[in-house]
Amino acid sequence: MTAPKTGDWSASVDVLGQFFYIFFIFAIVILLFLFCARWFASIRYGGKGKNLRVIESCAVAPQSYVQILQAGGRLFLIGVAKDRVSLVAEITGESLNTAADAPSFEKYLRRYLSPKDTEKKEGGV
Repeated sequence: MTAPKTGDWSASVDVLGQFFYIFFIFAIVILLFLFCARWFASIRYGGKGKNLRVIESCAVAPQSYVQILQAGGRLFLIGVAKDRVSLVAEITGESLNTAADAPSFEKYLRRYLSPKDTEKKEGGV
């Protein structure tokens, strides 16, 4: 077996082919790893829960939150810190301000634009 000459293109094409082959195998391994990570995460967290969900969350300090949690038909206000979860209070449905009760952006916009429209009408325009 003889060593390839310095001007031999077949040796450089061979090295380039091996490089792309290794790169291709590396990409397959990374994709397989990502697929497995997603699969294990879905098993661990079980997807979206039917009976337990976080309604709203508010950060009060670094790594500390106050959250409204719905468990079944009941609502709870909990405090979540780095190493602890504490029940603050149980919330009744009447005291909770839902998105349906809050005015929409359209209502705010109409209220903002309506005084200008009435001024134009009163000015004789």
